[in-house]
Amino acid sequence: MKNLGVGVLPHITNSLLFTSIFSAGHTYVYCASRNLHSLALDGHAPKISLRCTKNGVPIYCFLLTMLFPLLSLLQVSSSTAQVLDWLVNLMTSGGLINFIVICITYLRYYMACKHQNIDRRTLPCYGWFQPYSAWIALTGLGLITLCNGYTVFLPGAFSAAGFLTKYLMVLLTPLTYLWWKFFKGTKVMSPSEGDLVWEKPLIDAYEESMGEECFRSFKVEIMELFSKHKWSKSNVGNGN
Repeated sequence: MKNLGVGVLPHITNSLLFTSIFSAGHTYVYCASRNLHSLALDGHAPKISLRCTKNGVPIYCFLLTMLFPLLSLLQVSSSTAQVLDWLVNLMTSGGLINFIVICITYLRYYMACKHQNIDRRTLPCYGWFQPYSAWIALTGLGLITLCNGYTVFLPGAFSAAGFLTKYLMVLLTPLTYLWWKFFKGTKVMSPSEGDLVWEKPLIDAYEESMGEECFRSFKVEIMELFSKHKWSKSNVGNGN
């Protein structure tokens, strides 16, 4: 940037980085607090996580989530920064496994629709090139997860800390899954047993109560960027 001679360019870059980090942090705080609240609704988290404010914010979930940003203070010294690097590696592996589970969940859902003769085209959201795109994503994510820590296997580079921070989540995920299946006595449901019908009226009623604004398509949102008025499904369908 200095070689270009544009004095304002570093400030623009810093502002873009700041807004990007702030946006990502805001998103993760929202997702983490709501996920914890959802776990509590299913009985998998302490009941105190169910408490919300008058505006519907799960306040204790939010406060617990906001404790984790304090870990960034580990960066203030070189010794504690190593610990932060380990945590980042663990979270990276956990994020990859999260997307792997999403792909597996979708493939199970796809098979359930096939076995129960449910046409996915009749649903509000319909994915194209399925199930092939899900398999492609699953394969790619699996390879990335396995190769994520390849550097620890290079000659003279192996260390217990490096191996665990890269592959601990890969080892823990199947173990926790099997632990839950064993101690809770749950079973893996076949595609024909998946519940795609009984709770559908409740979901439909909930979606109808939210109105059309919550279900604008990507095409509609792009049109709104270049238009002064709001678009609706009927506008798009009529070519208006």
